[in-house]
Amino acid sequence: MQTLVICIDRDNDLGEKAKLETPIVGREANVQAAVALGIADPEDSDTNTIFGGIRILDELRAKGTDASSSE
Repeated sequence: MQTLVICIDRDNDLGEKAKLETPIVGREANVQAAVALGIADPEDSDTNTIFGGIRILDELRAKGTDASSSE
């Protein structure tokens, strides 16, 4: 892997609100984490941040970049 896309949850909303253990590694795991956080608190901006990271990951991969994701 050459490129790592990282979203940092400094206030631990994933742990506090969605009851998830971090780090969250991999695209599908991040999608599931964002959905879980969005359900727990639809107004939490971390949900958009995770989805934004997934979008960037997909764009990098579409360009042929060897990339992985982690939250």
